[in-house]
Amino acid sequence: MPEAGLVAVKLDLELAQGGDEELDQLTRQLRQELLEAGAESAELVHQGKAPAGAKAGLDPVVLGALLVAVAPMAMTKLLEFLQAWAMRREGRTVKLNIQDADGASVQMEVPQTMSPSEVKSWLETIDEALSSTKKTSTPKTSPAKP
Repeated sequence: MPEAGLVAVKLDLELAQGGDEELDQLTRQLRQELLEAGAESAELVHQGKAPAGAKAGLDPVVLGALLVAVAPMAMTKLLEFLQAWAMRREGRTVKLNIQDADGASVQMEVPQTMSPSEVKSWLETIDEALSSTKKTSTPKTSPAKP
């Protein structure tokens, strides 16, 4: 659950080509870029206990997963940033699971291209989905095409 006034965004990154090491490196680079761009926080997602036989103190992370906290007014900047990041190299996919402070959530995928009007439409879709999930179950939504 995000801190009051913040929106939690879980990012799941996928690569069409490349291995686990490259995905881990890209995830860590994206984390740093998000922090530099003004995200309140950007943390690697941990999967809990290390498997039996692993070195003591090892805290395994989920490959390609980040948990980002942003102010609601920064969502436009975050979406534009993620879309630009995905476009830097072919085959990058960013899936979002957005959760507000009330626990409402919505799942979406960042499209490869978005115009400013599409970003606005996307944010309206997110707001509507989060508002409706406070009354119903969590939908899996994709942005409306203007």
